[in-house]
Amino acid sequence: MIRRFLSILRLVVGHFSFFMLMI
Repeated sequence: MIRRFLSILRLVVGHFSFFMLMI
């Protein structure tokens, strides 16, 4: 369960950082 949460969190952070680079 913790691994799944970390994977989802990592995915969200990756998308957020990509969105920041777009701006």
